[in-house]
Amino acid sequence: MDDYAQLVIKEAVAAAKAGQRLRARELLLELVETEPGNELAWLWLSRFLPTLREQIAALETVLRLNPTHQKAQQRLHQLKTHQTALQAEQQTRLTDYLHTARQFLAQGEKEQARHLLLKLVEEDEKNETAWWLLSESMDGVEDQVVA
Repeated sequence: MDDYAQLVIKEAVAAAKAGQRLRARELLLELVETEPGNELAWLWLSRFLPTLREQIAALETVLRLNPTHQKAQQRLHQLKTHQTALQAEQQTRLTDYLHTARQFLAQGEKEQARHLLLKLVEEDEKNETAWWLLSESMDGVEDQVVA
């Protein structure tokens, strides 16, 4: 790694320690843009990216560059485990929304059902059952067709 890259990484780490995570991310993004093969920059960048998906992608880049990078392997394993747990939690929540919405519909409480179903399709826009039930909770024919 050249002196410039070391300096940028050092500055990014200092920025992060000073609570300037956005600055750290900006520095590292610029570095990986100019040096896409810099595995250390990608490793550090993975710590400052806003989404789990982006963090995982950065670590996967490290491992494409160096398949035996232990820190990247460990961190990737942690993030994927966390991602799986979050997905399971989301699925449970969405299933609960669907179940509760069905109960509301059975009781004739369309507004409460509609509220839950709108939240559900916001999180899972491909959930056909939610869309179908949403159409049943709509009062107007036009809204039913849209759903």
